Amino acid sequence: MAEAFPNQVPFVLSDDSPSGSSAHERERHTPKMPHRCEHCLEKISKLESELSCAQEEIRCLNSVVLIETAKLKSAEEKCVLLETSNQSLRLEAENLVKKIAMKDQQLSEKHEELEKLQACEQNALASELKNGLQILKDLEICKHDLEEEIRQVKEENRNVNELNSSFAISVENLQSEILKLREMKERLNEEVGLQMGQTNSLQEEISHLKEEIKD
Repeated sequence: MAEAFPNQVPFVLSDDSPSGSSAHERERHTPKMPHRCEHCLEKISKLESELSCAQEEIRCLNSVVLIETAKLKSAEEKCVLLETSNQSLRLEAENLVKKIAMKDQQLSEKHEELEKLQACEQNALASELKNGLQILKDLEICKHDLEEEIRQVKEENRNVNELNSSFAISVENLQSEILKLREMKERLNEEVGLQMGQTNSLQEEISHLKEEIKD
């Protein structure tokens, strides 16, 4: 209590205080006490009782103050620890913010690179698709040309087949005519042979006639 209230003077009752003797002794030494003195004694007794209660309350309050002081000191120590932890957490938070900013920057750079790569791939795919479409178009043209050539070749083959058929018929007709001509030639040769035989006979007769005429 002295540490909590250093300027407080302890209340000490002296031996010659009115509380040092009882009311009976006072009545014995002063057999005839005025009414005013009795009132004062009662007031003093009441004040002493109040003072005792106040001192008891002060002792309780001092105990409470000591307890609260200890709690305050503990709270202050905890506050210091919390402030230290808070500073550490702030540093960690700042470091995390820096790391997050760095990661965001890296992510943004990667995103830009990815967009560039996607743009390049899209351009490459578009160019390949354009080339593929052009090749397909050229193939369609070639296919159309080949189909036209095949149609023409089929037409020519059909014409050739018709010509072959016609030529075969003509050959058959020519062979038939050649056969007929050969038969006719043989007949003519036979007739020529007969005519020559007749001519020789006539020449012989003419010769005989000439000789007979000459004779």
